[in-house]
Amino acid sequence: MSFNSLDFLLLFAAVVILYYLLPQKLRNPLLLIASYVFYAAYNLGLTLFLLVLTLVTYFIGREVDRRRGDKASKRWMILGVTLNLLVLAFYKYFNFFSLTIAGLTGAADPVRIDWLVPLGISFIVFTAVSYLADVYRGKLSSQPSLFKFALYISFFPKIVQGPIERAGDILPQFEEAHVFDLKRYREGMIYVLYGLFMKMVVADTASIVVDRIYGSLNDYSGAAIALATVLFALQIYCDFAGYSYTAIGAAKVLGFEFRQNFRQPYLSRSVAEFWRRWHMSLNRWLTDYLYIPLGGSRCSKSRKNFNVLVTFGLSGLWHGADWGYVIWGLLNGIYIIVESALKSFSARLRAGRSASEAKEAASPSAGKQRLGSFLHGFITFILIAFSWIFFRARNLSTSFTAIGRIFTQFHLLSFIGYVREQLAGGAGTSLYGLDVVYNLPVLLAGIVTVVIVDVMTDRRSIAKELAEGRRWLRWLVSLALIFAVILFGVYGYGYSAGAFIYAGF
Repeated sequence: MSFNSLDFLLLFAAVVILYYLLPQKLRNPLLLIASYVFYAAYNLGLTLFLLVLTLVTYFIGREVDRRRGDKASKRWMILGVTLNLLVLAFYKYFNFFSLTIAGLTGAADPVRIDWLVPLGISFIVFTAVSYLADVYRGKLSSQPSLFKFALYISFFPKIVQGPIERAGDILPQFEEAHVFDLKRYREGMIYVLYGLFMKMVVADTASIVVDRIYGSLNDYSGAAIALATVLFALQIYCDFAGYSYTAIGAAKVLGFEFRQNFRQPYLSRSVAEFWRRWHMSLNRWLTDYLYIPLGGSRCSKSRKNFNVLVTFGLSGLWHGADWGYVIWGLLNGIYIIVESALKSFSARLRAGRSASEAKEAASPSAGKQRLGSFLHGFITFILIAFSWIFFRARNLSTSFTAIGRIFTQFHLLSFIGYVREQLAGGAGTSLYGLDVVYNLPVLLAGIVTVVIVDVMTDRRSIAKELAEGRRWLRWLVSLALIFAVILFGVYGYGYSAGAFIYAGF
């Protein structure tokens, strides 16, 4: 069951109504049942995986807490984390490791097993690992109620794609008596509608072009591949941020508060800033449970750079079992290391200037500031978009094919000529799979809308303002989003419901 399905909308509506009608003691059981129904709709058999992992983590967490201060507590914590990571490695990485070892050893017939990977396994495992680590560190006590712990692991708005919420943030909310609040309901539904708009109207329309070009790279010029790469950068943002907004909104309607997972990442002026704004819950997790334990930045420069590369390399591997993902992660790590070095070099240059030169450099004109900000943002986007090639292509051979054609067979003039010819064809003419009269204007309007909303929400919450503001404006925006999703999403021209990209992780 996916957020962009009628089944979910019916389930969610029923849960909201029952949640506020039932007495407090029956609300958490309702949410637990709904969460398992949501997960079982994907595959009934895999609910056993979810149940077993929940039980094992719960009882190990109790032992970690009960033996706190004793060496046995650490051993129990290590056991729990190891078991969770082994489950992740077994389901997600067995074939990857097997093929890699076979390639290194020259084995002719590597062991390969085809099975259904549990939905959202990476998010579930990371949720369980952070719980065990926080209990061991004394940041929270183990949850005495098995049912509430099971709900924390399986809560349906976040189970498939996050945000990766910490137990200390979510478990206390299961103790609260949530009263229906109309303003919070409005704000939550605006998040839901906008999230569905980002996914179903923008991301899924962009995917038509991306899938066609990346599905047959040798048939297209470098310019077309560059276009598909830029569109993929927008697709994956609208797909994943759209899910996150929908999850945050659904939780908010039920009275729960999730942390922000995206904060207008493509407005960033550096790669480091981009990663502070992109998939924020995962980055906080990696920082707290991987980067800092490795030594963080409180060490030598070479060790810090090593820690950055390990963190980003494992982040890439977390996203997918292929070397393309690993290279994507390492490339972003290299970006950040180079940025840091350039920043240090620039600081040394400024320190060596005369007083008058330093004063002039420290207070540039408004025009220079805007131009510099734009250039930094543009370069950051190009670097991030280039790294997405490895993510979208997944394997190295496909990635290098795409890069090779971009740098050696760009053919800009023929690309422009083809685009003009197709646009002049009118209705029924396809431009990389998009009808130039119906689909193309929808995609362009959707992208413009996302850009405008990102710029407007960089410093304030538009959803909150709409929820508390004028009724006519709230209804206008809500109906426009509903209209766009119904007409250009599920029932749009040539549309077929697409799975969320990160559901596979």
